[in-house]
Amino acid sequence: MALGSNMLLVIIDKKYENTIIDQIKKNNYPVTSVNTNDLNKVILVITTPRKKRRKLVKLINFFDHSALIIAQSTQLIEQNYLDTSSK
Repeated sequence: MALGSNMLLVIIDKKYENTIIDQIKKNNYPVTSVNTNDLNKVILVITTPRKKRRKLVKLINFFDHSALIIAQSTQLIEQNYLDTSSK
């Protein structure tokens, strides 16, 4: 059984940014995008339960096979994420 959460730092090609973010949000993962000095790349910060990490990685790789994905174990201290998609 996979317990805990992971924070994924994902570097993707800028041309896939909107598609990947839309799919991540559609699957109910909180995601933040950060622009980089390299105008062709974007960093995504995503939090996921460990048991759902594999599904999320497959989703990202479906659109960007060259994505760099780094997973870190995390512990939620306070949850202030607001879901504004339903407004």
